[in-house]
Amino acid sequence: MKTRLVTFLSLLTIAIIAAPQALALEIKVNDRGVINFYEDHVLGRNTDSVNPTSTSRPIKTIPAYADKKVYLKANADETTVELRKTPNSNRGDFVSTETMKSDRVKMSFPAKLDDGRDDNESGQGYLEKIRTERTERTKEIVELKNRFKEKKQVLELKSRNVKASLKNGAEFVLDPITNEVTITTPSGEERVLNHLPDQAIEKMEAAGLFFGISDDAEEELEVETNESGELIYTKKDQIEKKLFGIFPRQVDSKIILNDATGEVTEVELAPNSIFEQFFNAISF
Repeated sequence: MKTRLVTFLSLLTIAIIAAPQALALEIKVNDRGVINFYEDHVLGRNTDSVNPTSTSRPIKTIPAYADKKVYLKANADETTVELRKTPNSNRGDFVSTETMKSDRVKMSFPAKLDDGRDDNESGQGYLEKIRTERTERTKEIVELKNRFKEKKQVLELKSRNVKASLKNGAEFVLDPITNEVTITTPSGEERVLNHLPDQAIEKMEAAGLFFGISDDAEEELEVETNESGELIYTKKDQIEKKLFGIFPRQVDSKIILNDATGEVTEVELAPNSIFEQFFNAISF
């Protein structure tokens, strides 16, 4: 009996050692702009659950006065995290960069936007109202993590109960002082992300194109660029049409929010087969 127990424990130990271990990296940005890094090794590579040992001491702390932004980019098997100091052209500074790579990354930062302006300086335009909404969210946290989606690794931004995946290898940038988010598109252009995911879906709902938002269900969006290079939020949906004007049927569509203007539209998706194309043509 004792021999069997020893053999079992030995095999279990070998299995644990042989199992692939992923480096989990957690980044926490506090309301003073301080960045703390924590890490842990966990079994497997499923990025849907990132739980580093956040109660341990941080392996690295970046104070606010260091003036460094956090850059994250999802690659095929890992996520690259960079800390870049903004160079001062008047002093002739060089770009200062620190790089880390991890299988699993989770970053949390305050939802509150703090760009140093008071209410009297804020304009009345649409984007200013969206930004003002964020200045009032003093106790909320936004999360960003990497996950496997459609057989590739993507970055996913979550606010309240809404997730938004960054498509096509876009790079995520956070200014820890202001909590402003910038997306670097695959073409290299930098665009400020004005809406948090929950703000985007609320705008879709307000436009009368989406009615499924609730406190319990999680909604999923995607962030991509349109033909003009502007950031857009998209959500898969369906619109009802009638075959021959009589028989109801659902047609796949996509709701689109222009992040720069707040304009919301809905377009039909291209049919997957010639049969769908035919039915769509005779549905109205």
